[in-house]
Amino acid sequence: MGNYLQGQRKTPTQRKYVFNQVSLNNASPTILGGAAPFPFGQIYKTMFLEFYLTLANTTGTGAIAEGELSIVKNILIKTDKHDILVNASGRSLFYRARKVMRTTPYKDAIAVTAKTYKISIPIHFSNKQLRRPDDTGLDTAGVSSLDLQVTMGDVGDLLGSVGDAVVTCKLNVTVEKTLYGADASNMPIMQSYIVDLPPVDTASLQYFELEKTMSLGLLDIMAFTTDAALAGSKFSGTPANDVVASWNFEDNIRQVFQNITGDNIQFDNKDEYELETLPTGQYIFTFAKDKSVWSAYPVGGKSRVQLNWINGANVTTPLQVTALIDGVKTLNK
Repeated sequence: MGNYLQGQRKTPTQRKYVFNQVSLNNASPTILGGAAPFPFGQIYKTMFLEFYLTLANTTGTGAIAEGELSIVKNILIKTDKHDILVNASGRSLFYRARKVMRTTPYKDAIAVTAKTYKISIPIHFSNKQLRRPDDTGLDTAGVSSLDLQVTMGDVGDLLGSVGDAVVTCKLNVTVEKTLYGADASNMPIMQSYIVDLPPVDTASLQYFELEKTMSLGLLDIMAFTTDAALAGSKFSGTPANDVVASWNFEDNIRQVFQNITGDNIQFDNKDEYELETLPTGQYIFTFAKDKSVWSAYPVGGKSRVQLNWINGANVTTPLQVTALIDGVKTLNK
C-alpha cells in the first residue's frame, strides 16, 4: 500500500477547528482572524460556519420564517492583499451552499420556544459544481492574514413581536484544507468571488448594473425576489414568484438571456442543480454550463453589463430583487 500511495499526486485533506463558541455581537460586526489562528500555506476547500442562537423567551410571539438565516446580516472574508473573497448575507450563502452541495445544509427553523437553534453555513471555495472543484480553492501560500467579519442582527429578526425575548449568538469555525501546499495536481487557477449585490426596489429600478473588473468572470448569478422586504436589507422579505415577469442578461454587445420567464429559469435550475424542490422566488442564471472555470462569463472591457427584468403582477409593497454573484477572480500575490 505504501508503494502505491507514493505514486499518487492528490493531496489529502484535513479539518481544523479554528474558533470554538465565539460570542458574536448583536446588531454590530464581530471581527475574527488576522495573522492567527487561521493556518496558512495550504489550499482552503471549505470554511464551515456553525451558528448557535440561544433564545430566551416567555412572551415573544410570531416566529419569522427563515429568521434563523436573516439574523446573519453579512459575512465578509478578506485577505491582507485586499482580496474580498466573500461579502454576502447568511441567507444568500445558505442558498448558495444548497446549490453547490445539491442538498440543503442543516438548520433549525426558528420558533418561539426557548432553546438553542443551530444553523450550518458552509462556504465552498473549492466549488463542487465545477468539474475540477480545486480550480477555485483558496491558495493561502501567499496570504499572511485572513479576516472573518460577521455582522449579526438581533432578536427582532427572529420574532415579529419581541416581548421579553433575548438572543445570544455564538459561532464555531472549521476549515477543510489540504494537508500540504499546492502542487501541479491541485493548483487553483482562480479564487472564488462570492458577493451580494445591493437590493433593488422594483418600483424605482428594474436592473442591476454589474461591476466590470477585468479579472472577474461569472459562473452564475442567483436572483431572489421578495415582497414585504425590509428596505435596503439584502435577501430580506417573503419569497414570491410573481415579482418579476421575465428576465434579460445583456451587455453592450449581446443578450445572453433574452426575455426568459421565471418558470423557464426555475425548471432548468431543478435539473442543473438537482434541487429537491423549486425554491420560491429564486432564479439561478448559469453561464458555465460545461462546469469549467474557463467558461465563466467575462465582464471586463464591457461598457454595460446588466441583469434586468420586467415587473410582474405582484403589487404588494415593498417589492425587492437581490442577487448573489458566484464568480471567479485572479488572486493578488
